[in-house]
Amino acid sequence: MNNIGNQKFSFFNSLFPTTALKVLFGMFCVSFVFWTVLAVTGAKYTAANYLISVPLILITFFGGVSGIWQTVRHMVVKELQKPILLLSTGLLFWCLGSVIFMLYNVFLHVEAPYPSLADIAYLPAPVFWIIGLVYLCKAVDVESHLRLVVGRILFFLLPTSAVILSFYALIFVPNGSDVHFFESPVELFFNFIYPVFDVLIMVVLSLLIYGVCFRLVRTEYTVALVVIAGSFIVNYFADYIFAYTTSHDTYFVGNFADLLFIVAMFGIGWGANLLAAKNQE
Repeated sequence: MNNIGNQKFSFFNSLFPTTALKVLFGMFCVSFVFWTVLAVTGAKYTAANYLISVPLILITFFGGVSGIWQTVRHMVVKELQKPILLLSTGLLFWCLGSVIFMLYNVFLHVEAPYPSLADIAYLPAPVFWIIGLVYLCKAVDVESHLRLVVGRILFFLLPTSAVILSFYALIFVPNGSDVHFFESPVELFFNFIYPVFDVLIMVVLSLLIYGVCFRLVRTEYTVALVVIAGSFIVNYFADYIFAYTTSHDTYFVGNFADLLFIVAMFGIGWGANLLAAKNQE
């Protein structure tokens, strides 16, 4: 029994090797329990629903600050410094957007402020994430394997599939057969730019997935890369559900999309911090 307990503890420590990661995991567990209580009780449009933004804010802030701190303070290997810093900075911008989003909820009683000042804060996050993922592809040397014939075929098929599915899922499905883009120039901009960013993330992500699936990356990178890739996929579905529910006026704070956002932001922070913890000079 002791051996089984030790093995479980050792496995947990391999996934969350630092105190910061254990704290981040604890925040996620509390957030998940809180969302579950809201879902089970059927709470909608209440003050309790607006509080779901609090754990999301804490997770993104702590995950971002911890990733930056580990990278700067603990001398992460050079090739991983930029991707970790960029992914972590994206989390901090998402944190700022979530703060503004919650202020709209609490003080202005706006359920889904879109477009709003929150979007100005959210917008830099995917930019940092895209650049961070590109640097991550370079760090794990995926591009050198694209010289192979199979690599080139997959390089074409995976991103192309991601582009087609993304625009269909994020634009045409939420809006039905008529794409209502032209309510205002600001809304036009955000309706266009968010799906573009999601497409770009999925394109770069497909290269990372290619590297992991074909075991082209070093073993110490694998778990963190799987976590990061999975988190952005979850974020993709969260964006879709948010777009669908807001376009059909069925969105409420604390719905399933918000749970997916919590999972995604936790995962991005976990993956970035795990990369930093296991790849120090």
